Amino acid sequence: MPPMPQAPPVPEARAQAITAAASEEAEVDLDDDDRTPQPTASPASAALAMERPTMPPVAVTEADDEEPVASLAPLSLGEPVIEEGPTSLEPVSLEPVSLEPVSLDPVSVEGGATPAEGVEIAVEESAEEPVEEPAVAVEEPVEEAGERTSAPAVDLAGVEAFTDLPDDVRDRLAARAAVVSLQEGESVPLGALGYIVAGSVDVTAEAVDAPIHALAAGEVLLGYGTMQPANELRVFATEEGATVALWEADAVTEALASCSWVEDELREKADPVQARAGLTVGPLGQRVDSSLLAPFFDQLEVKPYAAGELIVDAGARVPGLVLLAVGSVTVGDDSLAVGGFLFPEQVLGAGKCPVAVHAGPGGATILLADRMKTQELMATAPFLIELLAGM
Repeated sequence: MPPMPQAPPVPEARAQAITAAASEEAEVDLDDDDRTPQPTASPASAALAMERPTMPPVAVTEADDEEPVASLAPLSLGEPVIEEGPTSLEPVSLEPVSLEPVSLDPVSVEGGATPAEGVEIAVEESAEEPVEEPAVAVEEPVEEAGERTSAPAVDLAGVEAFTDLPDDVRDRLAARAAVVSLQEGESVPLGALGYIVAGSVDVTAEAVDAPIHALAAGEVLLGYGTMQPANELRVFATEEGATVALWEADAVTEALASCSWVEDELREKADPVQARAGLTVGPLGQRVDSSLLAPFFDQLEVKPYAAGELIVDAGARVPGLVLLAVGSVTVGDDSLAVGGFLFPEQVLGAGKCPVAVHAGPGGATILLADRMKTQELMATAPFLIELLAGM
């Protein structure tokens, strides 16, 4: 280490001045009212300052309006801070960036892949893992679709119309049911047989929306009556909606073959419904409001005729108002459509039948009003006279 520098000798005159001034008190100068008291350096203190060359000098600066500021020059202390700052930060900022040991350790050891390549490989592996999830999601709707397509079981044991059927026959009939749920206003063809599981429906002819019959939960309706061919029917769900079990003709024929009396009862109950349907598809249904058809229908007699049976003989007086409701009839060499009137001119004039009328091959169901009832209907329902006169 180099020797410390020695302080220069103090001249004798100057040493005396320092000694004389040491006995005196340091004077303090007071500035103006707006300045703070400032100490005045004595000659002794100045001499002491010269004897300490290693300490950096302190510069006192006085300003007009500010306190004296002592300015030090620790430049040598600030420089290491600036240089060491970036150096100490480099390992802190770069080391945590490397994530190789966490996600890409096997790839970087074997193939020497860079972190960017490792990230791509990790993405591919993570994309392969959830491949099994779509397979599980696909299986669920398949099960739901199977549940929707399979018809719910229908319990027919408590249905009065089927109480006479053997248990095994009733069970087979229930298994062949097609169960349909209907919202308000929705409809479906009745088919050969219908059972209202829940709710209620209105029955109409297939070609006309006028309600002709109502069915509630637990009721059964055969799609055909005593005579053939039957009028096609449709059921409309009411406000509460409905659940309906439907059967095709082959299932009904198989189930009722061993119990003919059950089918006969169902046919008889279906005859009035079939007759009402025939009434709505003719001129009355096309020109008269459905609200007027119900009271009109109640004044008529539903009378079935077997195939080939004579209805009215030629030359006989017309019995009254006659309409074909179900099946077919032959009028001489012609035929009458369902819903049509038989001899409308002779009805108005109380005349005789020009030709004989017979039931068709499948029989016929006639809506009949005798002559007295016909006169009452003409008086209470003026639209009937207009219809007969226009034919």
